[in-house]
Amino acid sequence: MGLLSITINQFAVDSMIELKKSYELLKNRLGRIPYLRDFEEQQTLDPVLIAGKKHNYYGFLDAIKESERELSKETSAYLTFATRELLTGIRRHELILMLKLINEPNKLFTVAELKQFFYDRGLLNDEETINSVIRTLDLSFFTGQEAKTYKGSEIIEFQGEEIGLTIEFKEALKNEYFVKLIKDTLITSKLKSKLFDQTTPLTRFQKYRRKDVIRLLKWEQQMINQNIGGYTDFKDQFVIFVTLEKGDDFAGAQMAYEDELLDASTMKWFTKAPRTLNSPEVIKLKNSDDYDIRVFVKKSDDEGSDFYYLGEVKPKLDTITQLKKPDSNGHMKKVVEMQLEFLQPIETKLYRYLQFNINNV
Repeated sequence: MGLLSITINQFAVDSMIELKKSYELLKNRLGRIPYLRDFEEQQTLDPVLIAGKKHNYYGFLDAIKESERELSKETSAYLTFATRELLTGIRRHELILMLKLINEPNKLFTVAELKQFFYDRGLLNDEETINSVIRTLDLSFFTGQEAKTYKGSEIIEFQGEEIGLTIEFKEALKNEYFVKLIKDTLITSKLKSKLFDQTTPLTRFQKYRRKDVIRLLKWEQQMINQNIGGYTDFKDQFVIFVTLEKGDDFAGAQMAYEDELLDASTMKWFTKAPRTLNSPEVIKLKNSDDYDIRVFVKKSDDEGSDFYYLGEVKPKLDTITQLKKPDSNGHMKKVVEMQLEFLQPIETKLYRYLQFNINNV
């Protein structure tokens, strides 16, 4: 799937003043209160921006005194989860399962039935994917601050050998306004999911947060960003996250790493420090036929927490070199440098954007 659009820095587009202005324009055009689906269909504003401003779209409507009725804190929390974890549409499984269960609150699925449910809709239905979907909606995937934030907002649970909605979520469905808002969030997410190839976990040139990558690759639990840093691995998967323009205040700037795209097929990349040719991850990278190595890149921290997925790479073995570089305190540390070759070149438009000033795109 090709690059459909490049999201340039939002600047002040997501300020409350600008969001309200976009809201009023669409409201006047439609002659009614607009919902997230309207923003997506009209392509006036990314619904992720307006929904995320106040935790969820209900929060935004409430802030501008446009909500139809009040929702409890517990009910609103379900919307917050759906907004933060599902609205981008990166995986369709959770959306269609939730919509099915909202329409049939007492329905139960065995794992085998869930496998068939996804198969019938042309989606990945291997055991690891199904378990990942379950871990997402019963919240067992999440750790750290997210686990604390979402606690009590579990959507599904095992009832014996079957999976169904939690009693608490069923209770929330008694509120028609909540049903309207949660369906709007999920339907909008389903529309956005068209940007993503649903036959593979990740879509080249689309944007993902670190935790999205971990979830879509079906790892059992989220890793907090600080523990991932520039890269991490699990079983036969190795993921690399690179910020090209690090700046003076770069969060990981213990050392002036000079990661860069050399051309549309090659990246110069450095390991963490201190590392040597005998460090575990370097040995893994030298035996790259045993691993799927994926690279994610953003231009700078000004772009937020999303990285473009550039694709799979293989290290050029003859470029793997150990050297020393000074850290922020002037101490020399061992580090390993190498060139990573993309199995398929980066699309020209995105490559130019990542390489040059925005004005040169």
